[in-house]
Amino acid sequence: MQNTARKVIIKSVSVFLITLIVICILAFSLKPCLRFFYSGYIAPTPTFAPAEHQNVNLPSVFDLYVSTDGCDSNDGTISSPLLTIEAAAEKAAQINVEERTSIKIGVLEGKYYSEGISISRDILGGISCPIEFYALGNVTLSAGLNLSKINFRSASLYPDFALTLRDGSENDILVCDLYGDYGLTPSRIGSLSPIGTYSTYSTASRLDNYIPMHAELFLDGERQMLARYPNEGYLFTEEPPQSDASSTHERKTLFLDSASSDRVAGWKTKEGVWAYGFFGYDWADESTPIEEFDAEKDIVTTKYPSFFGVKAGAPFYFYNCPEELDTYGEWYIDRERGLLAVFAPDGILSEDITLSLSTDNTVSIGADNVSLIGFNIEGSRASGIEVYGNGCSIKNCTVRGVGGNGIVVNGYSNEVSDCEVYSTGRGGISVSGGERATLAHSQNLVYNNLIHDFAEVYKTYQAGISLFGVGNVASHNEIHTSPHLAITYSGNENVIEYNLIHSVCLESDDAGAIYAGKSLSSYGNEIRYNCVFDIGSNGFSPNGIYLDDALSGQAVYSNLLVNIPGYAILVGGGRDNSILDNIIVNAKKAPLFYDARARDGALRQTWFSEDIPTILSDLEDSPWQSDVWQEAYPEYSELTFDKTSSGTPSYYANPANSTVRGNIIFDDDFTLGDVNGAVREYSKLERNLILPLFLVPVLIPDYNEGSYSPGNFLLWLSGTDIDYSKLNRIGLLSKKEKLQ
Repeated sequence: MQNTARKVIIKSVSVFLITLIVICILAFSLKPCLRFFYSGYIAPTPTFAPAEHQNVNLPSVFDLYVSTDGCDSNDGTISSPLLTIEAAAEKAAQINVEERTSIKIGVLEGKYYSEGISISRDILGGISCPIEFYALGNVTLSAGLNLSKINFRSASLYPDFALTLRDGSENDILVCDLYGDYGLTPSRIGSLSPIGTYSTYSTASRLDNYIPMHAELFLDGERQMLARYPNEGYLFTEEPPQSDASSTHERKTLFLDSASSDRVAGWKTKEGVWAYGFFGYDWADESTPIEEFDAEKDIVTTKYPSFFGVKAGAPFYFYNCPEELDTYGEWYIDRERGLLAVFAPDGILSEDITLSLSTDNTVSIGADNVSLIGFNIEGSRASGIEVYGNGCSIKNCTVRGVGGNGIVVNGYSNEVSDCEVYSTGRGGISVSGGERATLAHSQNLVYNNLIHDFAEVYKTYQAGISLFGVGNVASHNEIHTSPHLAITYSGNENVIEYNLIHSVCLESDDAGAIYAGKSLSSYGNEIRYNCVFDIGSNGFSPNGIYLDDALSGQAVYSNLLVNIPGYAILVGGGRDNSILDNIIVNAKKAPLFYDARARDGALRQTWFSEDIPTILSDLEDSPWQSDVWQEAYPEYSELTFDKTSSGTPSYYANPANSTVRGNIIFDDDFTLGDVNGAVREYSKLERNLILPLFLVPVLIPDYNEGSYSPGNFLLWLSGTDIDYSKLNRIGLLSKKEKLQ
C-alpha cells in the first residue's frame, strides 16, 4: 500500500515537473508575445502589517519643568517652571547626580520659538548621567517666525509693489510687511543663493553646499512654492539652431520654445528671476539667476554655467518671479521693500503661517547622553536636529519644514527611532561614525522611522537615510515620495535591513532606490531583507539597488524587488560583490545589469577612464594594506595593479570574484539580464531560477494579496534553504513586534 502511494506521489510530481518544463519551453519560444503582453504589467503591491502608533511611556515625575509661561529665573518645579530648554540644561548641571540613572526634564505643551536651541558640553558642565527631555503633550520647537493672519493685507494697498504683479492679480494676493510689522532685515531673511547639488556658484570649493537656504513659507507645516513658471512640471530646452550651436559649449545658454519665450518676454522685469533644472543630466540639479534674455533668438543667458553643459530637452523652470503668483500658497518676497506676498484668492489664508528664519539648526546637541523624546521640530533654514555626541537618542519626534536635513547625527552609540521626517529641503536622516583605521563600529542605529516627502528643494543625492563611516545600521524604516534616492551609504560594514521603500527616484532615470558608488575601499556593507517596489514615474526608469562605478565588496541578499522600471540590481563593474537569494518580480529593463566599466576604463580609453584615478585614490587613502583590513577583507591579499596581470582575477579593475547565486526571478524576458563577458569569466553566476511572470500566482501562494513569500515547491525548485519568512518583518514595527 505504501509503495503504491509513493508511486502515485512520484508520478504526480513528475507530471507536474514535466508540465512546468513544457510551459517554460513554450514561454521561452513565445518571448516576443509575452514581452508585448506584459509590457504594461504591474505586479500587486507588496503588503505588510501596518505598525501601530508608538506611544511614549512617560515618567510620572520629572526633575525639572519648562513652560511657555515660565521664567528662566524660576526654580524649575511644576509650579515654577523654566522658560527655555537651555536654562533647564544649565539647572540640570547643578543637580546632585549620585545614585541617579538619569535626569528627566518635562517640557509642557505649547510652541517654543527660538533662534535655535543649543545643548552643549559647556552648558551641561561635564554632568555624568544621561539627560532626557520629554515633550508633555503637543510640544513644538520652532526656529521660524509665526506670522499672524491679521498682518496680511491686500496687495492693492501697496501700489508700488502692485506694479510688479500681473495686471489684475493684486486683489488675489495678500501682503505682509516683514520689515514694518516684524522688524526683520534683509540679512535675517537671507538672499537667494544657488540650490541644487551641482550648482556651479564657487564651483572649485562648492561653497553653495554650505550656504543656508533663504527664508521659506510654510502653511500648516507644508512647504509652499516660491513663485514659478510653470506651476507644475518643467519646461524643456530646445535644440539650438545650427548657427548658435557653439553657445551650448558656454554652458550658460537656454534655448526656449516660442511659447516659453513669449511668456518670459511678457514679464515686466526679469531682474531677480532664477532658473532651476537638470540641464546636463537628470541626476544633477542646479540653479542660476537669469542674466540676459534675447526675445529675437528665444535665448536666456544665465549668470552661472551649467556643471555638465546644457542639453536639448533638459527640464527646467523659472522661479522668484512675482508675475507668476497664481496658485494658492505661492509666495514671493520683495527684499527691497520687505514685503511677503502670498496668492490667496478671496483672502482665504491658513491660520498656521510660518516663515523659516534661523540659519542655526532648530536643535543642536553637542554633548553625550542627551535624549529628545516626543517633540515636533521645525522652522530652521538649516537642519532640524544636529547631534555631535555619543549615546544620544532622538525618539518619537516629528521633524518637518526645514531647509536642510531632518536629523543629522555624528558620533557613537546614537539612536534615531520612531520618528517621522518630512518636508525637508535636503535629506531625511544622516548618521556618521565609526573608525575606518580600526574598523571600530559606530553602533549608530536608525530604526523604525517614517521618512517621506523629502528633498523638496535640493532634488538629487539627498537621501531619506544616509550612512557614513563604519558599523551604522538602518533597520525597519519606511521611505517614500522623493525625486531621487531613498538610502545611500559609504564606508564599511554598514547594514541596511528590513526597510520598506517605494515611490522614490520619481524624477531620475540613472538612479537607485538604494545607492552607493565609486569605491574600491567600501568593503563589508550588507543590504538584506529590504523591499523596494513601485519606484520611478512619468517615464523615468530608475533601478532598485545600484552599486555604481566599481563599488566593490558589497553583500546584497534576500531582498524583495517588485515593479522596478529599470534594473532590479545594477552593478557598475565592481569586484568581490555577492548578489544572493533575492526575489525579483517584474523588472522592466532586466533583473540584473553587471558591466566591466572599470576594466574597460583601465585598459583602454572609455568614458570611465577619467574615473580610474578617483577609484585608485579612494583605495590609496584607505588603510587597505593594514593588518586589520587584510584580516577583515582577505580579498585584498592578492590584489594587483600590474596591467600584465589584467587577464587574471587579481587585477584590481576586473569584475572578479563576485557571486550571483540563488536569486528567484520572475521575468517577462526569461533572462538573468545584461551581464558582461568579463563578469562571466572572472565571477560566478550559478543556480539562479528564472521563470516567466505568469507563473508567479502559481508558485507564490498569496501573491494576489500582496504576499511574496515563496511556496514550498518554489523553494524546492530554487534549491535554497533561505528563511524568507524574515521578509514578513519588513517595514515599520509596532511596539509589540519590537518587544518580540
